[in-house]
Amino acid sequence: IITLRRFQKAGFRPIALIGGATGLVGDPSFRSNERPVLSKEELDKNVAGIEEDLRKLLDFDDGMDTGAKLVNNYDWFGNMNLLDFFRTVGYHFRVGKMLARDSVKPRLDAEGGGL
Repeated sequence: IITLRRFQKAGFRPIALIGGATGLVGDPSFRSNERPVLSKEELDKNVAGIEEDLRKLLDFDDGMDTGAKLVNNYDWFGNMNLLDFFRTVGYHFRVGKMLARDSVKPRLDAEGGGL
């Protein structure tokens, strides 16, 4: 966030990305447990809180060339169905390669394993 602010002060337009879709799904990080599943309402509340915090640190004035822009990846993926996802996103990933990753394999090998 500080880097976005510095870019804005240097004359650039920062684009802050909020992971609304990612928050609904979770992520295969190096944590040994899964991220708690949030309802859409809880996630919307979190996104609103992040946006409120960002507005305190960045200038979102659309009239300025350097006005910050806020985008949420839920806007891209929220209405995507499974078939669309496999065609546009899944096409670029190989399951075997993903399963071999150090961040995924231990979670699958654990009792009750899952991502």
